Amino acid sequence: MRQFYTVTQKLHDLLIADNNVNVVTIGDVSEADLAKQSIFPLAHIIVGNTSLNGSTMTLNFTVICMDVVDINKSQLRNETEPYYGMDNLQDIWNTQLQVCNRLVEQLRRGTAFSNNFQLTDSVTATPFQDRFENLLAGWAIDIAIDVPNTEICI
Repeated sequence: MRQFYTVTQKLHDLLIADNNVNVVTIGDVSEADLAKQSIFPLAHIIVGNTSLNGSTMTLNFTVICMDVVDINKSQLRNETEPYYGMDNLQDIWNTQLQVCNRLVEQLRRGTAFSNNFQLTDSVTATPFQDRFENLLAGWAIDIAIDVPNTEICI
């Protein structure tokens, strides 16, 4: 029985292969190194509940894709386009949403799908900013992945 290892390794591999991710961590987000020593952008996998459904298991994860907000020190009134603000928040939201989207699509119909993984539900991405220390921003997605249960006793 290696389903958990296989799924978490595949999540890691898909995330680290993305050009907009430098580090992938797993576990309790409070234990992840979110200080500026980390090499951002960072993806973090939080392990959720697992449903044992007989012939399948549904593993639930939250994946957080984030980067450090870089604040411009000039005055907002001096900006030529105030809509974009004094930071790169919109850039982070854009790039990290694409990281989430590419991960979901790989699970839905890409290379991960051919490994007996099946994404069970639609996925909603929730944006955040200042959720963590160091002015981090990005997206969080909750995913449920069905895998065959190979430990069925007959």
